[in-house]
Amino acid sequence: MPLVPVAYNCQDGPKRDAKCRVLDVYGDPIPHLYICGELGSMWTAVYQGASSNAECMIFDRIAGREAAKVDPKA
Repeated sequence: MPLVPVAYNCQDGPKRDAKCRVLDVYGDPIPHLYICGELGSMWTAVYQGASSNAECMIFDRIAGREAAKVDPKA
């Protein structure tokens, strides 16, 4: 069976808080910038098998809910 390298998934990335807001280098949320899926993964360097599906579903829902609360005029 031939073996080839692949990019399995994306771990790490910008830091996020519990509301999926992207945090700047000082740990403050960047206004109107949300993160979802595996980007900013809580697992970072330690991949847990099958954790990505649950992480994507949970954080996609949180990011969508929080972004929907934003007043576009603010």
